[in-house]
Amino acid sequence: MIDMIISGGQSGADLLAIDWAIKNNIKCEINVEKNYVPLNNGIIPVGVPINVVSNKRGYSGGRVEKRRHNIIKSDLILIFVRKNIYETKGSLGTMTDCKRFNKPFSYIKLSDVDSIDVGIVIGLLEEHDVKTLNITGERTLNDIQKSKMVRFLNMVILEQHITNFED
Repeated sequence: MIDMIISGGQSGADLLAIDWAIKNNIKCEINVEKNYVPLNNGIIPVGVPINVVSNKRGYSGGRVEKRRHNIIKSDLILIFVRKNIYETKGSLGTMTDCKRFNKPFSYIKLSDVDSIDVGIVIGLLEEHDVKTLNITGERTLNDIQKSKMVRFLNMVILEQHITNFED
């Protein structure tokens, strides 16, 4: 059962995951680089622990260190993309680092979320005994994509919590 959700705190998938965790009483934290500010008018939820994990700034330093910190600290990484991970520099970098550090991950295409077999992701959570889950992804999500991401998290994570509670 998941004990904590972490993210890099960027707008879009990262902050949506933190909001979702708070609403579902799951411990969460944001790990950031020096002088962190969420892009696209992202709002940091009140009371969420924010840890500075890199003294560098910008994509060439701090963001990469932050991403790698979150990957190493996590048991599994979920990467949410709108359509194609190969068209998103940050999400592609996350997937590449997951492979580099031999960390299990799954990327979820929000355009296909209604046809995804959630049992596969639930199986990954169980197989890797996930306690700390890193949720990340694209910064720009519209309301429909946000709704799909929330629905996916509800089906995968809340279902796992209910099943474990009943056992």
